[in-house]
Amino acid sequence: MAQGLIQKLNQILDSELANFRSGLERGTSNDRVTGFVISSDFDRLSHEQRQRKLSAILARRLSEDERNRVGPIVTMSQAEAA
Repeated sequence: MAQGLIQKLNQILDSELANFRSGLERGTSNDRVTGFVISSDFDRLSHEQRQRKLSAILARRLSEDERNRVGPIVTMSQAEAA
């Protein structure tokens, strides 16, 4: 069940974020998704600004049920991920 959501998240975020890479995976509960997202769009943004940007994308593109299945996602700039 989580695999379909992971695939959808990767497609959405790839279309919304520049130089996108991710490490999304099943959370401890098989229907939840957690992991990390890397993008140059996060350069020079604070942690809070990155999370707001990610939340806004998810709010626009996922249903409420899908959003409820998304757990913590770490947001990193390209430099932080290097």
